[in-house]
Amino acid sequence: MENNTSSHASTPSLTDLPTELIVQILHALDFLKDLLRCKQSCKLLDTVVDNNTYLQYQVRLGLNGMQDGTSTKGWPVSDRLRALCEYEKGWDKLQFKEGELIDMDADDVWDLYGNVISQTKSFSGGRLVATQLPSRVRRVSKETWVLDKLPVRYRDFAMDVAQDLLVLMEISDLFQAETLTYYIHLRTLYAGDAHPLAIHARLSYARAIDAFTYHIRISSEYVAIEFCSVMSSTENVLCIWNWKTGQLQMEMVGLLAYNFLTDHHIMLIRHNQGGLHILDLNAVSPGGTRAENVEYVCSFLFPPLHSKLHDVEIRIDPGFSWSPDPKLAIPFSTAAGKRLVAVTLNGMMTFLIPSDTLLPHFYNLPNITSNHQIAWSDWGLKGTRAFSTFSGHSSTWCRNVYGMRFVDLIENDDDTQTIFIADVNQTAVRKASLDSDLAIGSNEDPEHMKVILHSTTTMDLKLFKDPVTTSLPYRWKELPIISDVHYDGAMVTEDAVILVRDDTRESSSYLLLEI
Repeated sequence: MENNTSSHASTPSLTDLPTELIVQILHALDFLKDLLRCKQSCKLLDTVVDNNTYLQYQVRLGLNGMQDGTSTKGWPVSDRLRALCEYEKGWDKLQFKEGELIDMDADDVWDLYGNVISQTKSFSGGRLVATQLPSRVRRVSKETWVLDKLPVRYRDFAMDVAQDLLVLMEISDLFQAETLTYYIHLRTLYAGDAHPLAIHARLSYARAIDAFTYHIRISSEYVAIEFCSVMSSTENVLCIWNWKTGQLQMEMVGLLAYNFLTDHHIMLIRHNQGGLHILDLNAVSPGGTRAENVEYVCSFLFPPLHSKLHDVEIRIDPGFSWSPDPKLAIPFSTAAGKRLVAVTLNGMMTFLIPSDTLLPHFYNLPNITSNHQIAWSDWGLKGTRAFSTFSGHSSTWCRNVYGMRFVDLIENDDDTQTIFIADVNQTAVRKASLDSDLAIGSNEDPEHMKVILHSTTTMDLKLFKDPVTTSLPYRWKELPIISDVHYDGAMVTEDAVILVRDDTRESSSYLLLEI
């Protein structure tokens, strides 16, 4: 009689493979979704990850919200890992090297973007001085270059180092039929020549508006300019061009503040509309319109307001598509998509909002949906953290966000000042919260950033009708300033905190506190 019983070979598994092949497979895995899960699944994979320098580097990149450099010549993986660990430690403990002063003329127009600070002599010869800020950890040297012979009458500018793009806005000094003409020059940042990717080296825009300030921002192929009206903020105008083709993509009247959220999504706050409105530029027809007539992808509603909005800032730096200067062989940089949105309302309260709080809500919407409203309880309660402004919001020194970090300057009762740093990188928060020494309510280690996991409630009823509770976990640390100098603002970049002394009577300067 035939025996029908058969023996079945055991199913092969990943752990049966040679270690060298396991390492190659793990190299291709995503940090959060796959690599850490493999590390937690068994002792063998945990050991493989812990003993492989490249895999340890990938883990550290993910924990810090960083990505590998696009050009790492002269940076072996072991050196990159060592530098990244030093970088992480420096920000965790706020270990700054001795501050370096950078002179500033109080009358200059300035910009700080992507670790480059630029100052201009716009009213006395069209001269721009740009400085690539140094980084000891990432071996970036301080470099300064000067552009001369720029348009003399330009009033403001913006820059994108990765695209070698300098956007200058010049204003004509002639009124024709009550219309003021603005000229937008598209130059290279390093040489000041006409940008080779722009079909038209100079764009023009004419409108019967006299602005007192301008907000210029660049995102990939888009250049956006908000003209803030002298007469009324209800007449603010936002214009967006495709700077490569020269086409005016949108002209919108009646907004309070804007910024890019992604390459082609715009965040807007409108008058008498208590929410953060998301607009898809790819779905906008060219032409003029008022902000209240636009079809938005969705609106993230604020809690009920007690007073009207009038002084609003939306900060997100660097831009969604930002990348470092390709000429710099840096080992790592802030990862794409790891962005913090800081929204300050009426100079009273700032909401810290990770882009991950916003993006899933409208990426997952059905195509037929427009003007979809998302209640505060569905996004803001757990997805944001609110702070009353410590020392009054500064609309001048407002570069207070970089990546997932936020900085503010605290004015103490004894006339001293303190730097406040908050980090909302949720991966780093989760890791730190596992260490009981770092969690609030335990034996705190004064050297490290502290972890806040509980909700907090702000009681400022001048802005909102009811107390506002938020519960996004975050890390924070304060650093007293030991100095007789009084600073007017604090800004943050990828590698440093910058304190600003804006004094018309004495020498004005930036104090660079480099990690």
